[in-house]
Amino acid sequence: MKKIISAAARINMAAFTKKANLNQNDAFISSFTGRYSSAESSYIGRGDFSMNKKNIWGLYGGFTSYHFNDLKAGSGVLPETGYSQFAGDLRYDLELTKKSHITLATQSMRQEDVPRTHKTVNAISYQGSSIGTEIQRNYDQRRDLSYLKYTFENAVITLSRQDHIENRDRIRVGDNRDLQGFNVRDIGLSARFKKNWSETHNLAYGIEIHRQHAGSYSTAGTIANPFNSIGIQGPIADDASYDSNEVYIQDTWAISDASDLISGIRFSKFKLNANRVEDPNTGTAFAIKDSWQAITGALRHNHYINNFQTIYSGISQGFRAPNLSDLTSDLEDSVSEIPTPNLSPERFLQLEFGTKNRKRIFTYDIALYHTFINDMIVRSPTGNTLPSGTPEVAKSNVGDGFIQGFELELEYAIDPQLKLFALSSLQNGKVNQYANAEDSGSLSREPTDRLMPASLTIGLRWQSVINSLFGEVWAWSMGDADKLSFRDRTDTQRIPPGGTPAFTVFGISGGVKINKNATWTIAIENLTNKNYRVHGSGVNSPGFNVITTYTVSF
Repeated sequence: MKKIISAAARINMAAFTKKANLNQNDAFISSFTGRYSSAESSYIGRGDFSMNKKNIWGLYGGFTSYHFNDLKAGSGVLPETGYSQFAGDLRYDLELTKKSHITLATQSMRQEDVPRTHKTVNAISYQGSSIGTEIQRNYDQRRDLSYLKYTFENAVITLSRQDHIENRDRIRVGDNRDLQGFNVRDIGLSARFKKNWSETHNLAYGIEIHRQHAGSYSTAGTIANPFNSIGIQGPIADDASYDSNEVYIQDTWAISDASDLISGIRFSKFKLNANRVEDPNTGTAFAIKDSWQAITGALRHNHYINNFQTIYSGISQGFRAPNLSDLTSDLEDSVSEIPTPNLSPERFLQLEFGTKNRKRIFTYDIALYHTFINDMIVRSPTGNTLPSGTPEVAKSNVGDGFIQGFELELEYAIDPQLKLFALSSLQNGKVNQYANAEDSGSLSREPTDRLMPASLTIGLRWQSVINSLFGEVWAWSMGDADKLSFRDRTDTQRIPPGGTPAFTVFGISGGVKINKNATWTIAIENLTNKNYRVHGSGVNSPGFNVITTYTVSF
């Protein structure tokens, strides 16, 4: 039975929000963290608190403020790249019995005037990348999440509400200004149960239900009055809903003390109803209604060689139904999309094999994977270009192909205080796509969009015996990103002609735990002030950068 529980815990790991410690005596604790980065003269501050009544209730909350000025890359200052962001969170936990408790939590984030610089005349060319033509393109964004979770013996039930709101303000040449945005509300219900139905089988099963409603808008006019005309929709359909219903069951079978088999099956059903979609040919409104369903399965085997080393293998199916963006997007960003009804779901089959070692002196994770892709929705150039210079793409389900790769993470203890670490990844993938979406004879198998180049990080980490002082030196390298899809080749504002060049940057960091209530760290990144760009980002990365962080609790 012990083996069943440990295996289930490994596969069902999730991210948890920070909370008050109910197990300690009645207490009130607060802390403040300040961070400064020289590359964008940014200031980040967070204050939080935790209070509790032992074994009864706990309350945790915090607020974070971010202020980024214009970024200084290896080539110099990148104008119009600064913005501000604010975030807050609050969580209350109440113990009902020894085996049950309630959690009520809320999180909120705001971003103000975030520039999409690569689309504007303020962009700085990198290795021949093109410059945008817009005077301004700024985004405001808001995300809110609230949930109520009831946990009792062998079950978790969660009711959630999420809101995502985004607004764009664009100014183009010739006194032209337009506004657009969307809001999406998601009401979710999930319930997960587990049961030991024999000495060797542990069962987990549940449901996931989400109800989404979306609205959008667009207006156009002059800088002084951007409301001269009102569009049918914004970046996605207006007055739209998207529902998902899923049921799953998973069995963990302890074959022996050294082996277990995890199998699962999921039934998924999705339904879309978009009432206001703009017909790109007539400019009139029409509706899209569609639904999709699928049964998918997964099988994973774990073999425990000893207490430190595990070998695993697995096969799993994937299914992605078209979403509002796929079917109804009317968006001009790195490329221009138009609403495209009658798209089909994407389907995937992944094979994976790996091994993990957790010995104190030498630890590693090695993983190999190969994913078969069927009916992927790809965006192929049409050969047309908007007056703004943005290339137009058309969407279709022709994307049959594959993605395969290798990932490695290791750490070797040279001595108790000094460790060598390395992380590496290598990926390759191709899918069918059109060189010209209006020419059916131009179909060929090409690299997937934004294919990640080979990556390697290697370094040394030192930790003092008393654990109050530490230091680290590292190098991060990425290879040439020259395997480009047809869409990537047209996106010359984000990606230089021929691809994004390779780079290697170096850094050093360290810190000290001053006392039990205070910690200070400092890091120096990009020691050589390398001018480089992460593939597909559209903006150059920080040059020589000093980052310092101080945390104090009381």
